[in-house]
Amino acid sequence: MEKYRCVKDLYLDDYDDDGFATGGWTYIPVGSIWEVDESLYRIVGGNDTIHLDLVTEESKYKWIEILYSTLKEHFELIN
Repeated sequence: MEKYRCVKDLYLDDYDDDGFATGGWTYIPVGSIWEVDESLYRIVGGNDTIHLDLVTEESKYKWIEILYSTLKEHFELIN
């Protein structure tokens, strides 16, 4: 699977695991590593988004769904 590193700070609307907006923000820090979920299932995004899972040292996951233009601007491929 492809992995990406965040290279530019990013703030996104926060959603829970059921796809409901929480009214908060999710901060994506520079240096965080994300793995592409290749399934076509999306919780909050559509066909024009990519689903990424955060890979941490504790092997816990957090997910985001972003536009490809956001991916290009804020992330770099590290494979």
